[in-house]
Amino acid sequence: MNYLHTGLASKDNMRPSWHEYFLDLAIKAATRSTCTRAHHGAVIVRDKNVISTGYNGSAPGAPHCDDVGCEVENFHCQRCLHAEMNAIIQAAKNGVRTKDADMYVTALPCYNCIKAIANAGIYTVYYAGYYTDDPRVYQVAREAGVRMVDLSQPPFNLKSYQERLNEAEMQEETTDEPQDTPDYDELCRKMKEFAENFFGIMPNVRVEVEHD
Repeated sequence: MNYLHTGLASKDNMRPSWHEYFLDLAIKAATRSTCTRAHHGAVIVRDKNVISTGYNGSAPGAPHCDDVGCEVENFHCQRCLHAEMNAIIQAAKNGVRTKDADMYVTALPCYNCIKAIANAGIYTVYYAGYYTDDPRVYQVAREAGVRMVDLSQPPFNLKSYQERLNEAEMQEETTDEPQDTPDYDELCRKMKEFAENFFGIMPNVRVEVEHD
């Protein structure tokens, strides 16, 4: 799966906003995912600086979903650790403080991830799109004081990762469609008709178009 240029820059092709920029980075991280069910990415930011990134994938040394298949229980892949978890773990492993940081993620966090996000002291979660829409996520966020901001809604209106994938696939299908072969007989007829009407050429004048 290739990285998709989002094309989300503001009017007149100006540089992207901070929200666009960090969401793009989360999407870039998602392209590293090895899960065949869904690709997700997360970026932790403090003071407009990226301090950690993560994507959903297997533990180091463990087989990947795209090699051996997903380990599905209760409709969820158990083989992969989620992007949000991986970003928090990477920060902890590198001794980076996450308290009062923000997280940008490609979809609404799951129930377990929002609890880890709250415990990590992350202040705001910016997301675009939904993989699950568990009401417990919002309840935990409210109780822990974590702000939840949906970037796919006004005033941001940013496209989710899945929306961009769908648009890219549609563009590929359109590009792959065979182009119509020119109807040279019809072209000759139209040119003859145009010549008769515009230049006053007699109907018996022969108009031809050379073609390969």
